[in-house]
Amino acid sequence: MRPWARPRAPSNGWPARPGGRRPQPGADSLAALAGVVETLWARDGALEIEILSCDAAHLSFNVTGCRYAEMYARMGVRDCGFALSCSRDAAFGAGFNPGIRLQRRWTIMGGARFCDFRFTLDG
Repeated sequence: MRPWARPRAPSNGWPARPGGRRPQPGADSLAALAGVVETLWARDGALEIEILSCDAAHLSFNVTGCRYAEMYARMGVRDCGFALSCSRDAAFGAGFNPGIRLQRRWTIMGGARFCDFRFTLDG
């Protein structure tokens, strides 16, 4: 089945899972997102992350090291790095939970010393 044609679970809009299972309560919380950031995004040293705060409505962290930025710089296409890597972060948050919003003013890819991730959860 094509990814965009996957059946949706009718009550909450989450993609249906094999066997009809749905995500566990809290699986789309900011604490759960923090776990994804620390275990998946930072895997194998891809990102160096400093969690500043995390509660039910806010997740704040800085990325102080980014191997993606280093890779694009080595390839001489750092300008493309934001479009290819950084620009998907807000969509990832919204896909994780439609109420999650990202505000970010600085990125390493753009020349800053760190990336400032500030996620909030509506509601």
